[in-house]
Amino acid sequence: MQIELDPTLLEETVFLALRAQEQRGDRAMFEQYHQRVDALYDLPGDDRRREVAFQEVHAEFFGRLGFAQTLRAHLAEFPLLEGELNGITFLKAAARKQEGAELFVRRPDEGAGNPRHRTAVVHLRAELLLDGDQLSLLLRRELYHVSDMVDPAFAYRPNLGETGESIAQQNLVRDRYCVLWSMYIDARLVRAGRAPDVVLDRHRGPLKKAFDGFAEADVLAVFKKVSHAESLTHEDLLGLAKTGSAKMAPAAVGGDSVADGGPGTVADGVASHSGSVCRTASVQ
Repeated sequence: MQIELDPTLLEETVFLALRAQEQRGDRAMFEQYHQRVDALYDLPGDDRRREVAFQEVHAEFFGRLGFAQTLRAHLAEFPLLEGELNGITFLKAAARKQEGAELFVRRPDEGAGNPRHRTAVVHLRAELLLDGDQLSLLLRRELYHVSDMVDPAFAYRPNLGETGESIAQQNLVRDRYCVLWSMYIDARLVRAGRAPDVVLDRHRGPLKKAFDGFAEADVLAVFKKVSHAESLTHEDLLGLAKTGSAKMAPAAVGGDSVADGGPGTVADGVASHSGSVCRTASVQ
């Protein structure tokens, strides 16, 4: 799996990290960096070699500062991605609300379903890379979403199928599904020791809101089912979203059938989990 890094993300991350070191009184790497980049300004501004040289310096210091290894270590926690994705790209996010991951799949006639035609894009702010705990939580949540989407056992589908006769009913099922999927991801992270217990407890409020009108005991049963489950599929979560029943009764909202897809958007053969439907950052 090929890993690509946005040069602007590298540059800003290196700048922020070295400035933080300098402010702490550690100027060694800061001075090494400026010795390297200051010399590059002697090259003409329109010389392609100058741009490439700047990118190489930023990539080197991004590695020396430990950020490249951090990203590789988090990717290694999701071994399924190696075999199911052709590549993953880390891009700079301009704002917190833009952070997240997306899965892109080529049109079926161009080979969709083949791992070589599936790529992921992760948007991160440079500031987040300097915050180890928050970076780990967001990266693990987002990579888990992508891992689920390419996992044959989870059987993700790029739309929710028949979920209600009205737009309101469809939105209700979609919102419930997103809450349940996010909670299922955090439950697995907590069990693996990769997230603190508190992140799972924070789902109680969104879950109660998503299943407004249900008895407290029923909402608690759903919470326990999802948080304690060793394995759930896309259709398991969708069934819960439709019925609100931890017993998986016949669908109370919409039909039983699920069309090709899951909670992502689909346009011209491109599927995305996070850009507009399920934002993992909604639970802090």
